[in-house]
Amino acid sequence: MLKPYISKEDAKIWDGSSNISGKPGVQQRTRDIERKGIIAEIALDFNTVKATAGYNYESADMNIYSENYWINSDGSLSYRGYGVLATTGTTYVNSPYLKVAGTIDKFNWQAGIKYFKFKDSASEGYRTIFVGGNPVLTRAPYLDRKAETYDIWLPTAGVSYTFNENIEAYLSYGRNYIRPYAYMPILNLYNRLYNQFVAAGIPISDLFKNRDIEQSDNIDIGLRFRKDFIEVNPTIFLSRHKNLLTTITDPRVIDPSTGKPVNYQQNIGKAKGYGFEIGTTVFASDWLTFYLNPTFNHLTYDGNITYSGKTLSTDGKQVVDVPKWTVVTGLIAKYKDFEIIPQMRYLGKRYGDCEHKEEIPSYAVFDLKLNYVKEKVGMLKALKISLEFDNIFNKKYVSVINAMDDAVSNTTYGVGAPFTMRGSVSFAF
Repeated sequence: MLKPYISKEDAKIWDGSSNISGKPGVQQRTRDIERKGIIAEIALDFNTVKATAGYNYESADMNIYSENYWINSDGSLSYRGYGVLATTGTTYVNSPYLKVAGTIDKFNWQAGIKYFKFKDSASEGYRTIFVGGNPVLTRAPYLDRKAETYDIWLPTAGVSYTFNENIEAYLSYGRNYIRPYAYMPILNLYNRLYNQFVAAGIPISDLFKNRDIEQSDNIDIGLRFRKDFIEVNPTIFLSRHKNLLTTITDPRVIDPSTGKPVNYQQNIGKAKGYGFEIGTTVFASDWLTFYLNPTFNHLTYDGNITYSGKTLSTDGKQVVDVPKWTVVTGLIAKYKDFEIIPQMRYLGKRYGDCEHKEEIPSYAVFDLKLNYVKEKVGMLKALKISLEFDNIFNKKYVSVINAMDDAVSNTTYGVGAPFTMRGSVSFAF
């Protein structure tokens, strides 16, 4: 198999700003990214053993920057130069992988390995200065970043055993990753406090020294059981995480707008966790099904976080934006060609900072989905009409905790979607 691909992103994002050259303004962020790549794969079947080998190559041309504007009294905008020239140049991904799997009677097994290598491009720094009141783009070596290469090995393995048609047990291990991200918050912060960072002798390259690939090692132990009218899938999971992108406080630089040390992110967090999930489905009748999926996730920081002489009390505290409890439950009722699905989604208490000073309460929202499915309608093989009602009681809640936006010094929070209705129509010839 050969799978070439190309994607193009041309996004312009407008944000309000309280201080553009001393006045209220807006900032336009531009993301101009073009990705080109190919996946080459070969599959081999030796009856009892199957093997797959492949290679993924990708290059990405990226231009990411922000521009500032004053808001004039008549509502018009005046250009005030670049805010940040963030990422320019070409990045590369090289990732070979191999997977083998087999079956011996009731015993199934698989193992795999993947190598991921990401080469980030160098970037020259520029700042806007004002000459005669006009913005002029000038070189700023303190904003230069060197090219960096990040790599990681990603092993996986799993076994399962089928005792009979009703019971199967399994054990799996896998390593996951997230490549370095969230560059703009640091660049925005550095540009806003450029003079303070330079006075402290801190080039922006120092803030990227601890950037690395986030890594997690995960083990799942589970059982699948189905008998008559009930199906249960209990799973116990264990995990260890390192290089978590964590907000830290740097006492070397004081933000004059707050009088406090600055906050930004570094890949220095460690965490460990355990938990369980119990997926349960009860087939009450031919027309009524009940499902309940509770999950408990105890994911805590592994030790206090220390950076540049500042220690945060994080040992044993739940990781930012990770609830201990989540629950999804509902009913599926069918009548002829109609399907009605009422559902409840519950998300437990979370925290917006690693020291648990900002507590976000739990919430539950209720949804309703209506489906109409009809086979052989005229020239169509099938027709499906869906209507969804989300958050039908218009619950007010915090949906997203953004603990990575350090263009400001505090965590920001996203408002949960209000009552929403949407519909869709799909068909097959």
